[in-house]
Amino acid sequence: MLFATILSVACNTDSKEAGNEEEEEQTDERPAKKKNGAAKMAADVCGCITPLTNTLSPDAKRVFERAMKSDDPENTTEEEILKLDEDRQMKVAAEMEVIATAFQKEDSELNNCMNKVSKKYKDEPEDPKKAIRDLIKEMEKDDDCELGALIFKSYMESGMEDTKNNTNNNDDDDPVKNEE
Repeated sequence: MLFATILSVACNTDSKEAGNEEEEEQTDERPAKKKNGAAKMAADVCGCITPLTNTLSPDAKRVFERAMKSDDPENTTEEEILKLDEDRQMKVAAEMEVIATAFQKEDSELNNCMNKVSKKYKDEPEDPKKAIRDLIKEMEKDDDCELGALIFKSYMESGMEDTKNNTNNNDDDDPVKNEE
């Protein structure tokens, strides 16, 4: 459920805010407005994710950061956790479970916040893949949201993998992996 919400949110980065009923004239400045829309949406998405990432211990943050930047997140996570003493391993494992639950549980604070963000933005962008990339790039610019951006990007990639596995698409259809 959260993946669908995030995809919906990410695909609406150039939309108007809810409640703004005035039609805007299209001008040559429209691309700049799209960028501002992505920046605004990134701030809103970061506002949902950052409170969750701020609860993480330095150990958990380090494990997440290294894993999310790795080509093999699962093995990197395991390797990083094994470097810790037993008490810290248990604490980090519990923190990772909280993050996973927040992304998976339909009525979690994170999901509720993302649903509100999704409702705030209406229109479909012309290029949803580019909209997702732009959203993640904007999130990465915020130092307070760097870890949230990594987690969001990883979540989007895993969701894209699930979608591809169900529809037999190839990597060319993955907006997150094909950034360049």
